[in-house]
Parts: sequence; structure tokens; C-alpha cells
Amino acid sequence: RAGNRESAGKHAPPHIIDLADAGGATWHQLFWSALQNILLDPLNLSVRAATRTARRNHEDYRRTHVIRALAVLALYEAEAGTRDSLFSPAEMQEMQARLMLTERTFGAFIDDRHLTRVYQKQTSHWLDTRGHNWELLRQRAEAENLYFEPLEMPDGSATHALVWTTRAEVEKRRGQHFNGRFLNLKSPWGDQRLLNWKGYSETHYYDAEHRRVSPETPGAHAEEMLPLALYGLDHPKIPILLVDFRDGLNPKKREMTRRVLQDVTGTVLSLSGYRLPYFLGRTVYDHVTDRRGMDINQPTRLRSYSQLKLLLALDASLDPQLRAELKRRVERVSLNPLENDLMVEVRLAREQYAALRAAVGRPDALPARLDRDRRAELVTLRHNRAERVLLRLAHTLSFGLYTHRESATREQQFAALNTSRSFARHRRLLREVATTSSQVEVEWDVEEVRRALCFVAASGRRADAQTARAVARIFSHMQDEELRRLSLDCLSRIKHQSAKEAMVRIHSDPRIEPRWRDLIAGYLRPPGREPASTGNE
Repeated sequence: RAGNRESAGKHAPPHIIDLADAGGATWHQLFWSALQNILLDPLNLSVRAATRTARRNHEDYRRTHVIRALAVLALYEAEAGTRDSLFSPAEMQEMQARLMLTERTFGAFIDDRHLTRVYQKQTSHWLDTRGHNWELLRQRAEAENLYFEPLEMPDGSATHALVWTTRAEVEKRRGQHFNGRFLNLKSPWGDQRLLNWKGYSETHYYDAEHRRVSPETPGAHAEEMLPLALYGLDHPKIPILLVDFRDGLNPKKREMTRRVLQDVTGTVLSLSGYRLPYFLGRTVYDHVTDRRGMDINQPTRLRSYSQLKLLLALDASLDPQLRAELKRRVERVSLNPLENDLMVEVRLAREQYAALRAAVGRPDALPARLDRDRRAELVTLRHNRAERVLLRLAHTLSFGLYTHRESATREQQFAALNTSRSFARHRRLLREVATTSSQVEVEWDVEEVRRALCFVAASGRRADAQTARAVARIFSHMQDEELRRLSLDCLSRIKHQSAKEAMVRIHSDPRIEPRWRDLIAGYLRPPGREPASTGNE
């Protein structure tokens, strides 16, 4: 670490993610990746190493704030509940899903209707990973006669765990074999550093069956507990070592193995991950280290460290001395020179919050920025896809100096964007409803579906092929007479050719009742043409 940032500045803080243009950051990243590989890498090793390291440090610093934002949103959701929250459950899930997708290269381009599924799938994956690592670490600690203690976030989720031993056990088991698999620690038995331990310790009380009890319990005996290590439970493969109380460099050296391997293969040797020999060797190496629980070249600890810093800042149940000791040790592990220590981050956050509030009241600050963003959003309403691609290319090639914005008054902006955003919301709802496998009336609010169908029908010129197919599918999965009629009316008002094709398919389905086929035939009949006197349409 090169040092801490002195001041947050007086301007509004930069955003972590732009929810109105989530794909903008991806295009920016792809442009710089192409620039790195085509122009900078061929120059020489020093330029390649310096630019790649700078970009990686900047991306890691941004990822740190994304991880903390996800944790804070989860805590806010748990504390505020659905009544006191400023956001609806759907809005909370959308924000969290978009933040989760920043980890994927093309995650920003995932359609809005899949965000709920992304949120549920990723949350379930994290819970499974946490549960797996919890049980694995607990079993390994107990097998080696160590003590396992989970640390919980304020919302009750256990993201980290401490492993302890007792001073008596250290002396008693001197010379006994210690299996450090998945623990990645040296044997504590007979370790002089523990026998002469002067650092933080706690006194716990246990009964005759070695269960932890209160000091007043009859027959309770005291044990002096010595902390050995702290682990992160959200790591994707194994419980990851974050703090080694005997060897402060142990976690840092293990984190550096990944950085060194990346620098040697990617920067020095310029090996691509798609080269077959390197790919096969890396696959075998990863398999062996994972099976043996070796903390060498594992995925970055960035997520676990970011959560740990948040835990230390928010968990008031931790002993103040233990919190101070963990803070001191965590700051020594950082490999990113852009990162600040915990107390500086808290101070910077308060300064940036004050700057953001001040920017709201200045006409030339946040209001002017919102006006520019709204005029840029109008581009999608007034230009076709090809024109938008050219405008995006001009923005990228100018390094962001040029951004096309439409000219419009404040009233015109509100009118156009209000209609556009309302249509997008109703279209998203219909596409989500269309994915249901059972009857719509069972899983969804019929009144919301009715409002969405009416709005899309009134804005038929905006609807695309996906919306038309969604409305047709809703017709097939609904029994309500009024809503089925409204679905057909909506299809008839959609100007896209897919709407007509969908009605033709419904009309050709022999399972459809004659009255619905007659209604569809009326919609498909050209204006002014009389129906046939005999036969079906």
C-alpha cells in the first residue's frame, strides 16, 4: 500500500454502477482491453507490466466497493424489512442483481426479466458455499481438537469464523501430529509462540462434557483461549485463511501466489489461457490443489476481506480488543496500493455523502448531470439500432469526450422518459408472466397483468417481437375470459409482424374454441372486408 487517500474532494462521488446504462461500463472495459492487447502490450515488458498492474488495481478497488454495496443492501433489506424500506422488493433485487452481474464480462447485457432469477440463483449459491465451508471448517477444526466459532453479520449471516485453541492443549499435545489440510496452518502443539503468548486471549468456561457454559454453572472450569486464525466462509472453493495470529505474512504469501502466477504467465510470458498446453496444465494443477485443500493460487480473497472490514465496522458484539487486533492484521495483507485502511474509508464515505448532498442543491452539479443523462437516454427513443451503435462507437473512440445527447425541454424529457420507462416496466412484467409454467391466475396478480396489457395495447407501436410472443403465451396460459380477450386485443394493436404471426398460430391451433378463432379472424381480416358467409375464417 502506497498510503491512504487524504480527501474525498468537493465534487459528487462517482457511481459504482449506472443502472440506466449498465452496458456502458462493459463497452469501456472491452475498449481498454483491446487497447492494452493491440497497442500497449507489444511495446515492451515495462509498459505491459505497468499498465496491466494499474488496470488490475483499479478494477480490484472498484470490486471492493461493489462487494460492500451488496453487503450493505442486504443488511438494509434485513433491517428495514418491506414496510420501512424506500425500495420495493423488485427494485432491491434488481439493484443487487446488477451489482452481482458486474463480475461477469457480459453480465450487463442480461435482460431485465432475468434479474430476479439471477438474484435468487446467486444468493442460493452463496448460501450453499457458506454452508459447505462452515461444515468443512468445523469438522477439520474439531478433528484437530481446535475450537470453531462463527462470526455473524448484523443480519445474522455467518460470513467468517475464528479457530481457537487453549494454552493447556498446546502444552498437553506437544509432539502430536497435526493435519493442516484445509486449515493451512502450522502445528500449534508445542509452539513456543503460543506457550509464550502475550497477545489477545479470552477466558471461556466449560462443563464436564466440554460444553461452553456461563461462569456461574456448577462444575464449570476456565480455559484460556488463544486465537489461531480467522477464515472467510464465502470463498468459492475452500474456507480461506484471512488472519494467522502467529504468522502475519502467511495469508499474504498465499494471496501473492495467485498474483505472481498471473504476472509471470500473463505479463512476462504472455501466455493466453486458451493455449492448450497451458490450459491443460492449469486445469490439472487447480484440481490437485483443490482436492488437497491447498491455499495456493486460489481465487482472490477480495470478497472475504471486504466483508470482514464491513463486519469489523458494524458488529458491536465483538470484543473491542479483538476488533482492534483484527483491524491491525487485516490492513497488513492488502496488495492493492489504491486501497485505504478501514477508518480512512469510513471518513471518506462521510465526506462523499456530504459532497453528494451539497451537489443536490447546486444547479450546476447534480441537477445538470441528471439533465445530461436524461438527454442521453432520449437517444434510444429517437435513433434506430444502427445509429445508436455508431454513436456509441464515437463515444468510445473519443475516450468518453463525446456523448451524443438529444435537445429537449424539461417537460419534453419527463413526458418522453415517463412513457418509455412505464412501457419498459410493463413489458418486463409481461415477459416474466409468460415464463410461468402454470396458469397465470395462480402465480401472478391478475390486476397487474391487466394494467400491463392495457398499457402495451395503448403503446402498440413500441412493442417488439418478444413482447408479442409473451402476450400470445399469456393467452395460452390464462383462463380468465376478460384477460384472454384483452390479450388478443393487445396483439391486434401491436404493429410488429410477430404479433400477426402469433395470432395466426393461435387461430390454427385445433384446441382453441371456435369463439376465440372467430374473434382472431376478425382481428386478422383487413379493414372493409366482409366475413365469409360460410366456412371458418
